[in-house]
Amino acid sequence: MRKKRFAICGLSTRGVYHFVLPIIGKNGEGGTNFSDRAEIVGILDIDKTRVETFTKKVGLNAPFYPADGLKQMLKDTQPDVAIVTGPDSTHCDHTVGALQFGCDAITEKPMVIDCAQVRRVKAAETKSGHAVKVAFNYRYQPTMKTLKKFILDGTLGRIVNVEFIYNLD
Repeated sequence: MRKKRFAICGLSTRGVYHFVLPIIGKNGEGGTNFSDRAEIVGILDIDKTRVETFTKKVGLNAPFYPADGLKQMLKDTQPDVAIVTGPDSTHCDHTVGALQFGCDAITEKPMVIDCAQVRRVKAAETKSGHAVKVAFNYRYQPTMKTLKKFILDGTLGRIVNVEFIYNLD
């Protein structure tokens, strides 16, 4: 069976912990391991030293591409899927670029930052015939897993409203 090929656009914390490490099977003992059916074929990022340090640390042999090297990375590595986990302002261009190249895209939330970008992504998705998926990885935090268990087993009673506020500063 051929492994699914993934290119990473932005080596962010979420990119590393929610995508790269599970794909390469270095997600800790008992963690998710997709290395038997998936591989990382390229990493696009603004910081070459960060990528080189990370890939050396985890034993990953994936080439680095600079922030403006999306087309070259896609051409060189021929991924099946581009995983978009860079700064929010890059999500639209990376997603549209992946679709235009002919691969699917998984983007971290937010998918885009304005309505014009939504239209660009939708048009590229329709034209390409490839799919865009948006990842909402925060739900997999241990606290969220426990909360889900409490909701499903009725510990919290009947939930009628939920509000989540996350202050960064």
